[in-house]
Amino acid sequence: MELFSVKGLPQLLKASGRFDSMSRRDYAFNYYDKCNWVITTIALRNFAFSRSLDYFVDIHSKTLGNYLGRGYYRGVLDTLIALDIIEENSNYSSNRFSKSYRLKKTAQDLGFVRVSVKSNRFLKVLQKYLELEYAEVTKNPLLSKLLYNTAQLFLLDEPYYYLERIIPPTELVEVNGYMTYEGDSTNESQLLRYEDYYTAFRALNSCSSPKDVFSSPICFKPTISPYGRVYHTGASIPRLIRKCMRTKKNEIIYEVDMSSSQITILVLEWLRILKMNNVSPDKELKREIKLSLQLLSQGGFYAYIQKNSAYCKGLEYDKLKHQILKTINAKYVPSALNKDLENIFPHFMGFINNTKQVKGHKKVSHIHLKAESNIFVEVYMSLAKEYFAILIHDCILLTEDHVHTAKDLLIQKTMELYGDVLPKNFNLDGVFKVKRVSLIDEETESYKWNKFCEETQDDLSDLYNS
Repeated sequence: MELFSVKGLPQLLKASGRFDSMSRRDYAFNYYDKCNWVITTIALRNFAFSRSLDYFVDIHSKTLGNYLGRGYYRGVLDTLIALDIIEENSNYSSNRFSKSYRLKKTAQDLGFVRVSVKSNRFLKVLQKYLELEYAEVTKNPLLSKLLYNTAQLFLLDEPYYYLERIIPPTELVEVNGYMTYEGDSTNESQLLRYEDYYTAFRALNSCSSPKDVFSSPICFKPTISPYGRVYHTGASIPRLIRKCMRTKKNEIIYEVDMSSSQITILVLEWLRILKMNNVSPDKELKREIKLSLQLLSQGGFYAYIQKNSAYCKGLEYDKLKHQILKTINAKYVPSALNKDLENIFPHFMGFINNTKQVKGHKKVSHIHLKAESNIFVEVYMSLAKEYFAILIHDCILLTEDHVHTAKDLLIQKTMELYGDVLPKNFNLDGVFKVKRVSLIDEETESYKWNKFCEETQDDLSDLYNS
């Protein structure tokens, strides 16, 4: 069993004097393992949300007590804080949740490594709670189904595919008479996340047991939010690694997802509020409803906003989407983009901004998450048990044989939930998109390399024989 650690942590602990009072070697190993458990817990929970490692992570005092010892966990935390490895956020509500912790820049500058658990005593603690958590997770039909299907994934031997795309290019330049490579710096936390998932899933290729996945170094205990969204290992797999995956039967993986999902769902909820309040639309509201339904049916919200917003013109798609969703979900601020959105969709944005000001800005994301889970979780659980299927929030991964079945069910479920606010015979086909996820053979780096070698060999043979 392995944990994350910081490079040079044993030396730092020794220099701090933490080992001075420990008469046995195993005591020092046990303390070192406990420090690494804290580092690992923070890292994995940030991986789960695709966040950088400097985000604060909630760790309940009961969890700390279980793993580190009720009378000892405070000392472990204080040591890591004193070494500038972690930071504690003490601004918390004692009746709401626990304190939170994050990895500091010092830890990231030192670098992270995977290390084996050194102490048999701590290994037994990890195994004990692994068994308890696995039993708890597999009692839940949704979590059990997700874990089983995650175990059916197979990762191709394609490390170059993701490395080429996340490591910035460099160029050879002359500086003060010397040749050196220059380029943007690598995002180390992103690289660590990719390497960790790649190594772990390559190791899982020979396993098909849900318990093997749950015991994997990158697996974390899945959770279901109060609004129904599921956070689990299969959903946290980095996008570029997901493209290098197939099923263990070598089946190509496809996905069906909802276009512009958050805006689409919030528009549907806005239409429902209008109906519930018996709003009689005037000419301008009718125009906005008609436009919104047209964009909804085409999955065209982002393109339309970019075309009609001075702020968004020229933004790349990922940044465009990020800025729009950030504006919709964040606290109300009359920013340039918020004003643009109010001009484009005055009544819809009125609903969004009024919700924030009356009920708090988090209410907007809660509305979205609840509605999303009502559609996707319900459909996911209705899929036949023998289907390969993994739920990723507003998307479901399936094989080609079953992806269109899932799309039909998603359309059916959406009409069931929102048929009273959608026009009769409204076409939702454009709302749900089917795309191939897996690389086909011809797209893999290994295929391209073999092809290149074959062609080069022929050229060399011709040259040699001439």
